[in-house]
Amino acid sequence: IDEGAYEGDKFLDVEILDEIARDLGHYRPISYAHGDWPDPADNGKYEDVVAKRAYSSCSKHVCIPPFDLNDLATSAMGSKGYWFLQDYVPTLLSAGELRVFVLGGKIDRVLCTTVNPSGSLNINEISKFPSLDVLEHTVEDDWDLLEVPHSDEWDEGLKDLQSFVNDHMKALAKYYSGKWDGPSASNDIVRLDLGLIRDPETHRVSYFVNEITRFHMYLFYHTESVDSRLTTFLAHVLNSVRTRWQWKYPRKVREVEIEY
Repeated sequence: IDEGAYEGDKFLDVEILDEIARDLGHYRPISYAHGDWPDPADNGKYEDVVAKRAYSSCSKHVCIPPFDLNDLATSAMGSKGYWFLQDYVPTLLSAGELRVFVLGGKIDRVLCTTVNPSGSLNINEISKFPSLDVLEHTVEDDWDLLEVPHSDEWDEGLKDLQSFVNDHMKALAKYYSGKWDGPSASNDIVRLDLGLIRDPETHRVSYFVNEITRFHMYLFYHTESVDSRLTTFLAHVLNSVRTRWQWKYPRKVREVEIEY
């Protein structure tokens, strides 16, 4: 429960994600507490930041610029609902966002979400990823994670993604180890939501972690409809966990059928 409450806050992970990005030499969008923005000169308008509500999930309660205080007031619900802000990264919408399911420290599957004109999510499972070095020499408007890259990029693209995920999982495991009694849910199932970003100074292209969703988050804050494809993929991942646990602890795992 403690970890679920921590995770639902969302903003609490910003500090460690910023620290990991600095250690890796990666650029990461800046996050702000709500009171730090906007500047009075902006007349209450939010032009270059995204607003996210804590204790919300599944892409709900996200305000894309431009928006104002009225949008935040009408969208926030619940006594724990507060808003924080993050630099707007247009490529999350134009290139897509990767939802990387990590099972036992290893990548299990990757989804790419893009936003339809209606605002709904388009979800596709992908297995081929672009080389970050190639993207570095490509303008952002041409980035497209759904487009299958040239076969020459496949090995390098997979290596780029695996290296990024591995570095973050190691750092996060160390960071979380002293926070709760017992193991963190991140040791079992975690979903890293990744975007692409270019460092404005070095022009280096890298992934960045937009949000972290651990298994506890699904249990306590899950709000997707039952027919959502993200829910379906979560069921696939949970079945993978059940299968592995049954093999390792055959007498300790109760048979539970998960519907798709």
